Formats: sequence, C-alpha cells, structure tokens
Amino acid sequence: MGATHSFAESETRAFTAHVNDSLAADAECAHLLPLNEASLQLFDALKDGVLLCKLINVASPDTVDMRCVHLGDERPLSVYEVTENLNLAINAAVAIGCRVVNIGSGDILAGSPHLVLGLLWQVVKAGIMASLSLKATPELLSLLMTDGQEADADALRTLLAMPPEKILLKWLNHQIHRAGLPLQVKNFGRDLKDGAVYAALLTAVATREQRPLVATLRADVAAAPSAEAAACLVLDAAEALGVSQFRLLPSDVLRGNEKLNMGFLAAIFNTLPGLDDAADVPPSADAAALLAQAVTEDDPDASREERAFRLWINSLGLERHVTDAVGEMRDGLLVLQVMDAVRPGVVDWSRVNLAPKHVYSKVANANYAVALGTKAFGFSLVGIAGADITAGNVKLILALTWQLMRHHVITFLSRLSASTSATASTTGGGMLSEADLVTWANGRVAPSGVAPIDSLHDGSLSSGVFLLQLLRAIEPRAVDAAQVREGATADDKVLNAKYAISCARRLGCMVFLLHEDIVEVKPKMLLVLVATLMSYDANKRG
Repeated sequence: MGATHSFAESETRAFTAHVNDSLAADAECAHLLPLNEASLQLFDALKDGVLLCKLINVASPDTVDMRCVHLGDERPLSVYEVTENLNLAINAAVAIGCRVVNIGSGDILAGSPHLVLGLLWQVVKAGIMASLSLKATPELLSLLMTDGQEADADALRTLLAMPPEKILLKWLNHQIHRAGLPLQVKNFGRDLKDGAVYAALLTAVATREQRPLVATLRADVAAAPSAEAAACLVLDAAEALGVSQFRLLPSDVLRGNEKLNMGFLAAIFNTLPGLDDAADVPPSADAAALLAQAVTEDDPDASREERAFRLWINSLGLERHVTDAVGEMRDGLLVLQVMDAVRPGVVDWSRVNLAPKHVYSKVANANYAVALGTKAFGFSLVGIAGADITAGNVKLILALTWQLMRHHVITFLSRLSASTSATASTTGGGMLSEADLVTWANGRVAPSGVAPIDSLHDGSLSSGVFLLQLLRAIEPRAVDAAQVREGATADDKVLNAKYAISCARRLGCMVFLLHEDIVEVKPKMLLVLVATLMSYDANKRG
C-alpha cells in the first residue's frame, strides 16, 4: 500500500564478507564464491538456496542433510529444484531458531533485499551468538557476581531466561566496568560510536600475553583526531587480538549499526570471553541446584522437547521471540499467549496481569492458564498448579506445552480432513487420533511393500525406512532411493533419520524434531511429524 523498504549497503557488505569467510574452504561452493563485497552480488548468489543451506550448517552443523540439496555445480538448476532448495533452507532456518514468518521461497528467488538480509542476519546471528547462554558457556555465571556476593536463584533464573543479545549487553557492561569505564551501555548503536567502549572492552578481555598489544589503546582512542581514526584503532586492535569471525569497517562503527555491532561484539566474546572459570564462581545453594537442572544434560529428552516446543511456539507468529520456553513461561503470560494463538479469543485478557512484578501476580496468571487448559481445552492437568509453572518445574511445564502443541496440530488436521476427501474415510468426520494417523500412514506405504507399523511406539520406526517410504508415497521426487539405507546398523539409522527430516523440509514441511527423536522412537515428536506429512498430503490432493 505504498510502503517501501530500504536495505543497508553496510549490512550487505558485512554479510557478503561473512559468507566469503565462512565458506571459503567449502569445495561445493567454489563455483559461487568469492562474492564481490562492494556489489549486490549476494542477493543473486542466495537465490538458488545452496549458500543458505551451507550457512545454516555453519551456524548449526548437520541441520541440513546436503544429500537433499541440488548443488547446481554441473548444470543450471530448474525452478523446481531451486524452490526445493529454498524450502529446505527456510524450514531448516526455523529449526535453528530463526523467525521466518512471511518469508517464502518466492521472496528469496525475487531477491527482495529487506527480506533476504533479514533472514540472512538471523542465520548469521544464530551461529555467532550460539555460545551466549549458560548451557553453552557456564562461565557466564560470573556476570551475576557483585562485590564478591554469591549469585542467588532469582538472578540466575533471570539470566537463564535472557535472550542472547541481552546476555551480550550484560557481558559488555560487566567487562567495561572491570576496565574502570563508569558507563552503562544500553544499546548496540549510538553508545558505541566513539570507540571508547570498544577500547575498554578489548583492554578488559585481552589475555595476559596480549595485554601489551592494548596497553595504550584507551588513551590512543581518546586522543584520536577524529571518530573515524578512533574506530580504525579499535578495529586494528581487535584484529591483533585474533578477532576475525565478523568484520566491520570504521564507517559501520560511526553509523552505529546495531546488527553489525552486535555481530562484532559476539565475535569478540567468542574469541576472548574474559570470564572466570565457572568453578571459581560460587552460587548460593538454591542457585547451584537450579544451575545443575538447567545446564547439565541429565535429561536430554526434556532438553530436546523444550527445543521442539520452543520452535513450534515461535512458528505461531507471536510478537515475542522465545529463546527459553520453560524460563519465559514462569510468569504465565507466554502460556496464555500460546493458548490464544492456538484458539483465538479463548483468553479473557481483562483477567490477566500483563506486567506481573511479584510472584503473586505470576501465580495468578499461571493458575488462569491451568484453568483454561482444563476447562476450555479439556487437557489432563492433574497435579499441575500455577505455582508449579511459576517455580519453573520443567517436567510439568513441558507436559502442558505438549498438550497445547498436540491440540494445535490435531485440530488443524481435523479441520483440514473435513474439507478434503484425502482423509475423510480415515477420520470419519471427528477429531483425529494417533490411530487415525497410523492407519493413514500404513495405507500410503502399503504399495511399497514396507511392513506396517502398529503404533508410533513401533520400534521399526527407528530405522527411518518407513518414514522415507511414506515421503516417497506422498511425493515420489522427495526421496532419492539410492540414498536410503537398510537401517540395520546404528549409523544407517542416523543417516536415514537425517535424510528423512531434510526431505520433509524440502517439500515445505515445518519439522521440529531431531534425528535422535526418530532413532530413539519418541512418539510425541513422531506424531507431529506424521501429522505434518498428512497435512501436506491432504493439501496436495485437495
């Protein structure tokens, strides 16, 4: 309606440089790289989806099974193959936490600058900021230490729920205060323009051996004849200290570009975190127990479920972007927002405390969510109270979230089946059940001769063969039969599971599970996958 979008040339240059640096050694990208950093070549280079898939794997290794990617190194790709690559890239981006609402393959194929840069930044950010969490870097606990006082449980909960960019800002302020700079940096833009903050940061995080390299940096920056000269000093010092993951120009610092400054600060953190060893930072007894629960991998199943549920929540198009489902549900607001997204209008917002500042308001919100779950949705929530959600009980929060996710998927499919002939005979016009999904899947693979499954608990699913045959039945082009293993060995099962997930994403399906969920036969995650495939099949036939 007359609105226009602009894109930053500085971002285009910085992201082009990052692509060149990240994929320089990848032989499968040799026909596409290097890109001219002073041009708009980036947008054309991303159009076939190959570089996007590669960058996603840089950010989160093995997310994309490259056996599913049409490389185009021997012949030009068809529009169909390009679309498949882009579908795979977009759905894989969702799997690493990117928000891709309103971004489709056509937008990238058209080279829409604002959408391409927006998606590319999210992929870059997911990789470069992956270490900015307590799970990845327990040494971040030292950010909670003040005047030698131990970290308490409330402060730790707050840190656990922080998105990476806020943790980065907290780390930045922690380091410049150590360096004696009495400032509070509140943003990644204007507060960094004069170079003084960067100079203090590099001085604080330099190792003992590197300190001579930055001994006079702060004084030199303060005495620089211009802001551009100060920025040059900072960038030269960062390079001398070994920071090379994300490159800036002096003009990027002067303009206060928040994305580029954020990327550069994350690169500094990854190279020189400058944090005390976690063992040297004594938390309180309560905080220690909470840290052990949140950081250790004692319950990998719960960790994988939280990830899947978080990705599903972010796919709903909420205004907020969730980085820690369990932590962010503690005030009850996120649970209610998800409920309202799943069933619009179900929440009476006049009953909700939208800015809960104390535990009583949070428990009230959570109690209302539990009541809605029981009465409006018909969930089984025996033993779950609002106080459990506010206390961050992982097991109970995941139990509630799973029922919401299942309700959302099954309700959508049931409505779809009512309007198509593809599933009408299976559902009989009612709500779908797991048995309906199994009956549908067995019917679709029957011509292939693969043995049917009894349920989504069936151990034969671990081989991945049944799922790959199901994908072939839905779309014959989806699976290259030469890539399917027998599934008799552990390695074969993993290869089949990874291939099945990428094949589904290439079709355009949004998939939230990991290959381990298939190999270990996790019925919850398999239910959502099979339901997603059933939805695709119904849409295709309808």
